[in-house]
Amino acid sequence: MNEFLMGMSKEDITPELGCLLYGYPRERRAQRVIDPLSVGAVALNQGDETVLLFGVDICAVNLDICTYIREEISKATGVKTANIMYSCIHTHSGPVTRNSVGWGTADMDYINGTLIPKSIKAAKDALSSMVPALMAVGKVMSELGMNRRQIKDGEVILGQNPDLPYDPNMTVVTFKSLDGKNLGSIAHYAAHPTVAGSNLSITRDWPAQMIDKLEEVTGAPSMYINGAEGNLGPRLSNGRTTADESYLAEIGEWAARDALKALEDATDFKAPTLKIHAEWIKFPYTSLPPIEEVEAEIESLGDPKDHVATQITRYAQLCKMRDILNSDSKMPEALDVLHTVIALDDFAMVPFPFEAFCEIALEIRERSPYKETILLGLTGGSYGYLPTLEQIPYGGYEILSFHAASIPRFIDDLGGHLVNESVRLLNKLYKM
Repeated sequence: MNEFLMGMSKEDITPELGCLLYGYPRERRAQRVIDPLSVGAVALNQGDETVLLFGVDICAVNLDICTYIREEISKATGVKTANIMYSCIHTHSGPVTRNSVGWGTADMDYINGTLIPKSIKAAKDALSSMVPALMAVGKVMSELGMNRRQIKDGEVILGQNPDLPYDPNMTVVTFKSLDGKNLGSIAHYAAHPTVAGSNLSITRDWPAQMIDKLEEVTGAPSMYINGAEGNLGPRLSNGRTTADESYLAEIGEWAARDALKALEDATDFKAPTLKIHAEWIKFPYTSLPPIEEVEAEIESLGDPKDHVATQITRYAQLCKMRDILNSDSKMPEALDVLHTVIALDDFAMVPFPFEAFCEIALEIRERSPYKETILLGLTGGSYGYLPTLEQIPYGGYEILSFHAASIPRFIDDLGGHLVNESVRLLNKLYKM
């Protein structure tokens, strides 16, 4: 059996003050830095297989931009693009790295001048620092997160809803050298990093204190990867899904305490077997609606100058639909996406290019052949929200965003389809 090797490195990717911040539909320019942003890279190798797993302290990137970033990393390192997992933590207090009508235009100068070079540097350093390693996985139940789809006056708003599910699993994956030296850790938990709210500061939000505390205790680099946080926010004492900078310590210290408990639970160190499998799968589309319906909805939205948030995105989508329907363009039936699953012994990871609802991760975990399975949210790009079929009729911000995310529109049960495909690939990987 080939040795299992691991290396980890981090690089600072904090943008300059004055940059536009991404995560809310209004112009915000950074006035100060609360805590610096980083890109962390974990390199895993066994025999002919090498995996690069990134934790990036930004909000999100489009699929095409993420593909470009991964290809640049692949060219610089020789690691296959399919084996590069590029995961954004989803802080709403970082630079604009995603194109989204009404929300912002990706800062390609920052992406080309800072994000890609620093990601490549972190990857190269992680690869060059690889040594024979042991791995352990610790887990605790944390009440840090809560379902944020609150019902008020018969409508879904962003708040707190204790009657809907959340994912309580906080996981810490940690690595040591054969002589017991800490090499690095990965913390995983599902919740929006939106404590600081629509501020004018650069910050990793609540994960900052958690990661800093893990690094302080272990003396080794750590990074955070978000989970299926599409309908989950931090359990703030103000009863909302966002607050302001004064609340960062409240949730950050909570996260740090639970992460340290998970680290203490990681005691069964061993050299795991690394396996990875990737296949092209389809994200099915619906048919375009009749031109009469499209034009009627465009008219119902009124003057574009009065649009806000998802109305802006939806209006742009409808106009594109109208243009397509008035042309001879033939629309595809599905989007083909390379879907990857990874396993380290009985621990599996499933990257998703979405803000998936937590029920999707819970179902994959329940049906997975592995003892422990986590979903890596906003990994490999972002198509925005991925709700469950059951939540579609209730509407709300996430549903409106999902329906406006692509042209043609994804099928309503895309979440269920991707659960089935992920479980299929996990079962194939398990038998390899």
